[in-house]
Amino acid sequence: MAGKIVNISSIYGINPDQDSILASGVKAEVEAYTKAFAKKLKGRIEVNSVAPGYTETPLLKASLSQDFIDNVVSKIPIGRLVKPDEIAEAVISLIQNDGITGQTIVVDGGYTL
Repeated sequence: MAGKIVNISSIYGINPDQDSILASGVKAEVEAYTKAFAKKLKGRIEVNSVAPGYTETPLLKASLSQDFIDNVVSKIPIGRLVKPDEIAEAVISLIQNDGITGQTIVVDGGYTL
């Protein structure tokens, strides 16, 4: 294998949000790009994506009210926001594994179930 590409998408690329139409469309395009390039580059470069859910970052905490965050957390089976390190671990896993291409790993604590 000559290389790896890991795109960063979002849960909104898989499950569009009516209040985030533009972001959902852009992330859905990343999902389509991932699959199309995995087919085009078969045997040479593996192309995958990681779709994070709500992630515990300073930007999220500054952008959303605590009530909104609490409501989101109540819908996440693991009972908390995803941590940035967990997203990084998914990326590393895709880089280390030679048997995956054209796939998306959703890292959202089960939010999209």
